[in-house]
Amino acid sequence: QPYTDIVPQIVIPGCYIPMRPNARETGRIRRYCSIVGCVLLAHMFLSTALAMLFQLLYSSLQTVMDKSGGNILPDNYDILLDDYFWASSSSVAMNILVFMLCNAGLAIFGCKWSKIPIPTLFRTKGLTPGRILIYICTAIALQSLCGYLAEFVMNFLEMAGITAYDPQLITEADTKTMVLTCIYSCIVAPITEELLFRGFVLKNLSRVSQRFGIIMSAVLFGLWHENIAQFVLAFFVGIFMGYLTVKHDSLVPAILCHAAVNTAAEFFEVADVYGLDILTSILSYGYFALTCVGVVLLIRMFIRERLPYTTPPQSERGLRIAVTSCPLVLVMLGHLFMMIAYIMMETNNAI
Repeated sequence: QPYTDIVPQIVIPGCYIPMRPNARETGRIRRYCSIVGCVLLAHMFLSTALAMLFQLLYSSLQTVMDKSGGNILPDNYDILLDDYFWASSSSVAMNILVFMLCNAGLAIFGCKWSKIPIPTLFRTKGLTPGRILIYICTAIALQSLCGYLAEFVMNFLEMAGITAYDPQLITEADTKTMVLTCIYSCIVAPITEELLFRGFVLKNLSRVSQRFGIIMSAVLFGLWHENIAQFVLAFFVGIFMGYLTVKHDSLVPAILCHAAVNTAAEFFEVADVYGLDILTSILSYGYFALTCVGVVLLIRMFIRERLPYTTPPQSERGLRIAVTSCPLVLVMLGHLFMMIAYIMMETNNAI
């Protein structure tokens, strides 16, 4: 986003920008950080509130059906606590609706608030089918490498007596649940999450420095998942997708890579659930081949390309000001607290 939103006179020839920002410039930079924090805080509370509301409605519907002689769930199931509810297709459908509304709705609201024209997020520059294939292979390689890294971190924590929370699909889920989960993971999540994080969040945090925006949006994206395994993947893949977004000035490459990574994971999950050993073997060979190609492309990218350079004045206007934004700090601490809480719960259950 143009820095004229923060320092309008920067377009005047000879305009001097000091190394350290003055109070007015600092306040305007902090404002955009706070907009990001406020929207993500609203996401935390709104998604929780909507999920609770849908659970309550579902519970009320179950009560009515029970009294009328019909049954949606087996007898003696507490739908607020039992795993059956969380594995049911109704629950997955509700989660899709909640996150679709929160991700897309709040991203659009945040863009309007910070005056980011939404159509400009999809105007792609220099993207070809060949580049898309290269980016997808690279993203899959990152997914594979991050999987090993996450496993190493979780094993290290296990050795220290800490059991990290690792979200997994319930393997007894029915076909409707699997279909809905695949729809969310492969279509809804890539579009809405990229609109929120690489669209709204990245654009606002990149007003001063694109490098800072890429890294900070990846940190927020990782913390947003509230578990170590997905944090590792979301952070490193988030940096890669943020780089692509800045390079092509578009969400399209990030959406395609996000969809490819999630689709690869879902293919293995579905094959495992239905015991399709032959398909799993075929997928494993194909995934390994793409990973090998992607690693070569990733090394090539490290050698030939870099994240956007940050000048000394930009470095004085990044993290130093961002940490003074109360909403932004609160949303980071909130997700970090939830991550730690999940770890403590898993550790206590394992004892």
